[in-house]
Amino acid sequence: MKKLWRVKALRGELRRTEIRRNTGFQLTTQEFVLQKESQAYHIAFDDILGVVEQGTPPVFPEEWSGDTRVPAADSPGVVKIVATNMRIHRPSGITETGAGTLHVRLSEEFTRQFLRLLKND
Repeated sequence: MKKLWRVKALRGELRRTEIRRNTGFQLTTQEFVLQKESQAYHIAFDDILGVVEQGTPPVFPEEWSGDTRVPAADSPGVVKIVATNMRIHRPSGITETGAGTLHVRLSEEFTRQFLRLLKND
């Protein structure tokens, strides 16, 4: 397995970590982090406007982005996270993107815990 990009300064208490298909997911009481080999997306709960579970079965379960296969945006298990600010950690440094949307495939339990933590925030 390839080494995932790590976010060193996480706020809050770590509640859950999952690694699937060379992608890592971390959830603290205050933040969500998606980790890939070359970068990590770091979103504070205070910056999240909404989380939408995409639940309708897709006509095409996956799409292609260049030579990379990605889940269709409306396939089961895919969650759409809309945020006012996202930080992207790369070898060249940390970039704040401003408002953005992130589509990620999360496990059911991870999604439930994520939504519970957001509701308590």
